[in-house]
Amino acid sequence: MTLPSALTGAGITGTAADELAASTRQSAGTVIAQLRGEGSSAAAVDALAQGFADATRWSLIVASVFLLLGVVGAARLRRVAERS
Repeated sequence: MTLPSALTGAGITGTAADELAASTRQSAGTVIAQLRGEGSSAAAVDALAQGFADATRWSLIVASVFLLLGVVGAARLRRVAERS
């Protein structure tokens, strides 16, 4: 789930959703804690937290796949070098 779609599910749409999503991305999620501290809408804060967590999860999954591909490539390269 993306940040804007998470906010839409919480009933926040339009410019407000875009601005909240952009500020969350730019602050690397620290705006979520600030909004909690200010007592902002629980639905908005929960939607931002969920959307940010989902985005972070997917980023880690993609990074892990590339890391695994690098390890496999390095192992294959080592085997080819040993044969030569």
